[in-house]
Amino acid sequence: PRYTLPHFELGRMYYAWGHYHKAIEPLKKAIELNPEAVASHINLGMNYNHAGMYRDAEEVLREALKIVPDQTQAHYDLGFALMQQGRSKEAIKHFREAVKSNPHNVKAYHFLGYSLVVHEHDLVTARKLLKELELLHPQQAKELAHLISLND
Repeated sequence: PRYTLPHFELGRMYYAWGHYHKAIEPLKKAIELNPEAVASHINLGMNYNHAGMYRDAEEVLREALKIVPDQTQAHYDLGFALMQQGRSKEAIKHFREAVKSNPHNVKAYHFLGYSLVVHEHDLVTARKLLKELELLHPQQAKELAHLISLND
C-alpha cells in the first residue's frame, strides 16, 4: 500500500482502458506517495482531460509544471484543459511552450493553430505559424492553411 509504482500502473491501466473515473484514485495515491513524480501528475491530468474534468486537470498539470517547468506533455495537456474552459489566450501560451520544447508535437501545433484562428481570430499570427509548419509538418500546414482560408 505504500509503494508508488503499483498505484501509478493501476491508474495508467484504467486510463488506457478508458475507465477514467476508476483511474483517479490510484493516480492520486501515487502522487500522495511521491509528490515529485511528474509522470503521475501528467497521467492524472490527461485522465481528467479525457473525463471532461478540465479544472481538475488544470490544477494537477500546474503542479507538474512547478516540478519540471519545461515538460512538453504537461504544457500540451494544460493548454487543452484551458482551451476547453474558454481560456484560449492562456492555452495558446502553453501550446507554444509545448512546441518550443518538442517541435515534433503535431497535436500541440494543431491546437495552437486552431486556437489562433477560431478562438482568437488572429490570422496574422496564424499565417506566421503556417510558415513555420510548412517545413516541419507539411500536412498540418495544409490543414491550418485551409482553416485560415475558411476564416479569412
